Amino acid sequence: LSTPCSTENPVGKYHVQICTTTPCMLRDSDMVVRACKENLGIGMGETTSDKLFTMCEVECLGACVNAPMMQINDAYYEDLSESDVHEILNDLREGRTPKPGCYESRGGGSGHGSYEDLRSCHFLHHVQQKPCRKVPRADLH
Repeated sequence: LSTPCSTENPVGKYHVQICTTTPCMLRDSDMVVRACKENLGIGMGETTSDKLFTMCEVECLGACVNAPMMQINDAYYEDLSESDVHEILNDLREGRTPKPGCYESRGGGSGHGSYEDLRSCHFLHHVQQKPCRKVPRADLH
């Protein structure tokens, strides 16, 4: 069950928004949620007692190819590991600015594993392409 952030309550200095829709979920957005909860000591829709962080679950943030990800204020943090999440939150807490963007070394939005496109995926090399068979049309007259 999703817990959206309410705009009726004050938001901390850092608005931590975690995408948990299907592409991020398949790439372990639950790990990002757990790491944030552990690091911040709050649940979804809550704000830390020092008013630094508010955490919420959001719908797709449009960075599906670089899942799992989170947005903090205007910055996207993508391809996150558990240690990346802790490092980002700790940097913010200590007044440092973490590097936004992709935390996995690959080019642009090439997809997980540095594939240029689907033709270069190792798991497709064994697939034999079969010609399309002609399907007779039904006589409509």
